[in-house]
Amino acid sequence: MVRSCLKYLLLLFVMQLIGMQIHAQSARIDSIRTATKKQFDGDNFAAALPYSEQLLALFPADGRYQYQTGVCLSKSSLDLLRAYKLLRLASQKEVPVEVYYYLGDVCRRLYRFEEAIDWFRQYMVAGGGKVFNNNIVEGVVTWCENGIYLTKYATDIQVLGQAKVSLDSMIYYYTVSPGEGQLGPMPQELISKVDRKIPRRIPLAVYYPSATSGDPDVIYFSSYGKTEMHGLNLWKTTKTNGTEWEQPVELLNPISSDGDEIFPIPALAGAVLYFASNALFGMGGYDIYKSTYDPASGKWGVPENMGFPINSPADDFFFVPDKDGKTAMFASNRNASGDSVVVYKVIIPLNGINQSLSGVAERVAAAELRTVATKVVITDTPTRNKPKARVEGLQYDLGYMELMTSLFLLQETQDSIRKKVDLARIAFQKEKGALRNDSLGNEIMRLEVGQRRVSSQIAELNRAATFMEEQFLAKRSPEVAVTGPISGFDFLFSKKVVDFFGNERVVALRRLWNTTVKLDTAFYASLELLRERKDLETMLTVSDQPDVVSRIKQSLADIQAKELLSPSDFLDKRRLLSVGIHNIIKERLLELAKDPEQYFEFQAANADMISAQGIFNNSKNVSATLDNFEGIRDALWVEERGLLRYKLVVASMLQLDLVDSLKRNIQRLEHRSSIPFYVFEQPKPKDIQASLKPDAKPSVAIAVKLKSNYSTGLIVADPFPYSSDNPIPFDESLPIGVIYKVQLGAFSQPIIFSSFKGLAPITGENLKSGTIKKYYAGRFFTLADAQVGLVLAKSRGFKDAFLVSWLKGKVVPLTRAQNFEERKPEADKAVPTDLSEFPTNNNKFFRVVIGTFEEVLPSGAQGIIGDYAKGKEVAKKLISDHVVSFSVGNFANFEEALHLKEALLSGGFVEAYVAAVSVQE
Repeated sequence: MVRSCLKYLLLLFVMQLIGMQIHAQSARIDSIRTATKKQFDGDNFAAALPYSEQLLALFPADGRYQYQTGVCLSKSSLDLLRAYKLLRLASQKEVPVEVYYYLGDVCRRLYRFEEAIDWFRQYMVAGGGKVFNNNIVEGVVTWCENGIYLTKYATDIQVLGQAKVSLDSMIYYYTVSPGEGQLGPMPQELISKVDRKIPRRIPLAVYYPSATSGDPDVIYFSSYGKTEMHGLNLWKTTKTNGTEWEQPVELLNPISSDGDEIFPIPALAGAVLYFASNALFGMGGYDIYKSTYDPASGKWGVPENMGFPINSPADDFFFVPDKDGKTAMFASNRNASGDSVVVYKVIIPLNGINQSLSGVAERVAAAELRTVATKVVITDTPTRNKPKARVEGLQYDLGYMELMTSLFLLQETQDSIRKKVDLARIAFQKEKGALRNDSLGNEIMRLEVGQRRVSSQIAELNRAATFMEEQFLAKRSPEVAVTGPISGFDFLFSKKVVDFFGNERVVALRRLWNTTVKLDTAFYASLELLRERKDLETMLTVSDQPDVVSRIKQSLADIQAKELLSPSDFLDKRRLLSVGIHNIIKERLLELAKDPEQYFEFQAANADMISAQGIFNNSKNVSATLDNFEGIRDALWVEERGLLRYKLVVASMLQLDLVDSLKRNIQRLEHRSSIPFYVFEQPKPKDIQASLKPDAKPSVAIAVKLKSNYSTGLIVADPFPYSSDNPIPFDESLPIGVIYKVQLGAFSQPIIFSSFKGLAPITGENLKSGTIKKYYAGRFFTLADAQVGLVLAKSRGFKDAFLVSWLKGKVVPLTRAQNFEERKPEADKAVPTDLSEFPTNNNKFFRVVIGTFEEVLPSGAQGIIGDYAKGKEVAKKLISDHVVSFSVGNFANFEEALHLKEALLSGGFVEAYVAAVSVQE
């Protein structure tokens, strides 16, 4: 009887436990469904993708999750073939009718234009049109029909090189120009109010003609102008004399359309214009077009599509030919996702379309734009040579050869672990979502921890080997005193290099680098502890076995008991060391680097070293977290790249054997930018493409002074416009009217350029005979614009920044300055010697300034005035051509005027404000 009761109780307990697990699993699934729906319905497809992938892994036959995952993959441009397969499966089940539209769009981007048209027709037949209306569907069907025609033939494009880059850095990779001018960011003076309000996914650039070339003094650019109703259209401004440019005029049909036109680039002395459009004859996205100017009629000809494979169903834009018409560069996101593009450099074919295509496979192959350079195939596990001495003569040293053997074995172990990690990751990805094996995930983490430990051991052995090599080489250079390990500076032992730098500089460099290596070793040891702690914390969240949890917690306790390097102590010392090494090398090379290629590398190295020092300067108060340490680690890498480039300059000047190996190392590291190291630990692609290099001197936007005044505002400039050749202006004369600036701080010494974190424009003011220097950011003519600039400055780390306003050249309170904002600054007039204020007695009345409009006061504002200020005068003031300011008054007191202002603000007239006016005025 007792035994039966025990069995019953045990069975009941097991059933309750199973029920609790089922309930927990159900709650977890419900939370994933909720998160998926929230992100998917909000069109946040990249954020919805991991959730929908989990649901698909749990319910692989469910059409809802096939549909959601397929849409997310399609929208994120991650895996179009898999998106197609999932959407095909979903289309046979109860899912939204939009599945047919998405199938059509995926097929279009996969060059299956004929199939895409069938899916779009099925969408309409099935009752579509609510989400994607008839006009949208007809438009994409037209794209498909155009695609069928355009891909019948392909231009014989020869690709010389390519680079996958971010949109923000794209312009730096362009090494060709259609004339003797230069490419650069769009001038601030040409950016309209509407342009500033609408965020752009693609940052625009323009071609600045050279003053000494045969190019016409014309700048073409893309802008909304005064309204966004007709999209981005092409405009031009023509230089009138040595300093000013005409007000921009819009290029009309057939160039401009109701869609967007971007990146106009003139060529052949203005006879041809290349640009991109998403609304002309094309196959979807942006296509590149060419229009020829007819001098007889004074008009541009009908734009001609540049054809396939320059154009594709993706976005293709920013086509720039060289001045000889032999090569060109353009950008495309056909082989990229997110905010990245591939910049291609190609040979322009002399003949037109000359290769016929048949079938989807040939279209896809042609669109890949493979580089003509020989492909290099990398095996999964590199075959290493047997251990050997890296320095001639050391092969007879037993201790050194034992060390090299250990290094060889560790490298073999590292390759083996890397291969195991790759295989485990593939298996882990196949299992998907909640069905993934936790033990497999733990195994991956364990392998990665082991991989990093082996990497650390390899680094230690490399340092020891380098030290032995330096000691050996030092015996051949007795004039250089040995002070300790100087990993990375072994080239200083060459007699040529010692003679080049001088014995005193070489000894100083070695001592500085010796200290640097010791300091960095301590930093990387702390970084490794933080990484191990992060790994253990992650393992703890996915482990449910008590003994495993206990061991993990004990390991965490052991790590937390160890002392980490203080970031502030490290940064204070590290910055001084970096500056010292930089200045010693730079000072010597600046005297002698005359060759253009050497000077190019010198400037690139100099920029890297300054960037690293800027990160050190701006990270003084960081806490000891993994993210902060990895940010500092990136600065160390940037410095390493700069030193490699300096070494290349020296090796090139002295014709050392290091030149080729240094070039390979720099090329391999060149595109890491701010991407963490570990991203590049991943398996490499099988085919390596010839890679383009960024310009060491990124172009800066050139000031274009238009006939009317524009506020210069505040931007984050990349690259920063100020340098030793273009210093920050100090003590500039102020206009008569109102002007606002953001005060960043006052300092007793000049501030290095990197401290401004890209903010521009920057101006300064000398106080106390120059012993104190104030720095200001931006230049604004309205308080509303200035407040936006203040937010930007604070977001860049200037938490104590505040606004300062001037009236007639004298500092005044912000509220007083705002009352006189209608008095537009007159930039060409100096500040008068009589700086007396406007009348300050109590004989005032108040007016409400509604805002600026194009000639006519909007009817909405008229209705509000009728309700809140009936019978009051509405005054009109001409600001510029066709632009008028309206104000209402007069009000006897501020409170009465305030009611009208608030009503206008509520009605959408956000520029409304109250102005106090003296009776004498």
